[in-house]
Amino acid sequence: MAKGNWKEFSNSFESPKNKILPTKENEYGKSKFSVQKQKSGKKGKTVTSIKLIGIENKEAKKILQGLQKLCGTGGTLKNGNIELQGDQVEISIRFLKNWGL
Repeated sequence: MAKGNWKEFSNSFESPKNKILPTKENEYGKSKFSVQKQKSGKKGKTVTSIKLIGIENKEAKKILQGLQKLCGTGGTLKNGNIELQGDQVEISIRFLKNWGL
């Protein structure tokens, strides 16, 4: 609906932060992932934590490398979970969806 020089839009945007996506069948069987932003360490730096369920360690390393290149940040694999430096939630969710998770 146009009013003067501006238009009204519906607020249908859903924030992907802290969202657990539904299980999807793929070549690895059932897998889920959870992406969330949190503070970590003594200095309270922001990290993006990605929990992968049903993914082998070798595949998780490939995902980590792809995310590091895409985000341009450092990251690590701890206990099967990926940690990226900074707030990379939206980028990570898009990457994981394109990866097929």
